[in-house]
Amino acid sequence: IIDNQCAFLKYQNSAENRTIPNSVTSIGSSAFYDCIWLNTVTIGNSVTSIGESAFYGCNALTSVTYNAVNYPSSSSAHIWFRDSPLTQLVIGDSVQSIPDYLAYGQSKLASLSIGRSVSIIGSNAFKGCTGITSICINQNNKVYDSRENCNAIINTSDNRLILGCNTTVIPNSVTSIGSAAFMDCSGLTSVTIPNSVISIGEYAFNGCSGLTSVTIGNSVASIGMSAFSGCSGLTSVNIPNSVTSIGSSAFSGCSRLTSVNIPNSVTSIGSAAFNNCSGLTSVTIPNSVTSIGSAAFYNSNIRDIYAAFKDPIAITSDVFPSTCYSNAILHVPAGRDRYYKARDVWKNFQNIWDDYEVSDVNDKKGDVNGDGVVNVTDVTAVINIILGN
Repeated sequence: IIDNQCAFLKYQNSAENRTIPNSVTSIGSSAFYDCIWLNTVTIGNSVTSIGESAFYGCNALTSVTYNAVNYPSSSSAHIWFRDSPLTQLVIGDSVQSIPDYLAYGQSKLASLSIGRSVSIIGSNAFKGCTGITSICINQNNKVYDSRENCNAIINTSDNRLILGCNTTVIPNSVTSIGSAAFMDCSGLTSVTIPNSVISIGEYAFNGCSGLTSVTIGNSVASIGMSAFSGCSGLTSVNIPNSVTSIGSSAFSGCSRLTSVNIPNSVTSIGSAAFNNCSGLTSVTIPNSVTSIGSAAFYNSNIRDIYAAFKDPIAITSDVFPSTCYSNAILHVPAGRDRYYKARDVWKNFQNIWDDYEVSDVNDKKGDVNGDGVVNVTDVTAVINIILGN
């Protein structure tokens, strides 16, 4: 039923395939409600509004071709294809803007194809599409690309990967992993972040519960907030010595992670960075670290802490779980135990052993005074040693 305003009000047909005419400007609320025989839909290029639950209950709808040219990129947060087992979505070549929430929550969506004219991808357009295995972008698109058949959406101008999937292979030309790019991709089991990448955005791999192996390239400088939070299958991670900051909750909830060796390039460890890592039994903290956020290692089962500080930095009492102070062994550099026993919080450890050979964690050659840098103060330290001062 189409009214005189070119609005598609109600579909009263049992056809499996339906093309909405280009003359139609709007699709009414519940227009295709419970059309259980509908298998494919093509949305015409004149549609500018789609009502709430327009395709609700279309239990056989697996394929949608979207051609709406003038649909507003910012749209209300309703789920267009609720309860539809959508597996294929094609964005036509005439479409310039993908509206907000277009495929929100479509966990069965496997194939995504984006046409040559798309220049804007709306907020949450593909959030919750955790089953995607194929992403293809028209090679003539000037804004986005899926270079090298990588199965990802890459922002061409800055080489930022903004959407990945369970089968993505990150190209060596990508320079950053965008916020929530792989969020909740539970089918992703391993990922190699190439040396071209310098930053991993917040929530980038959040909730990737099937992820067991991560290789982080040696150019990454920052790991964003909650970047790997909830990766409960992750058993080990090698943080390269290019990383300077580990964001808040970066590895929170990685319950199978057993040990962490933080390189001596890191200066800050964010709050709750390794919180709820219940399998964590050993951690190495270099003397390059100047700040450790609250609850950084809380709710873990750490038994051995290797702290390379010559003079321990200030921390709050909740950095480590309370049981850690009585059960864990704090390993510190030879002859420096008295500094830990005199420092607030650190002195709460009942087992402080000065058996840690700091040179084993790549101390900088020439760093005589152990401050993490080599400069004229080290020359002064050598002179003082010679003079017996």
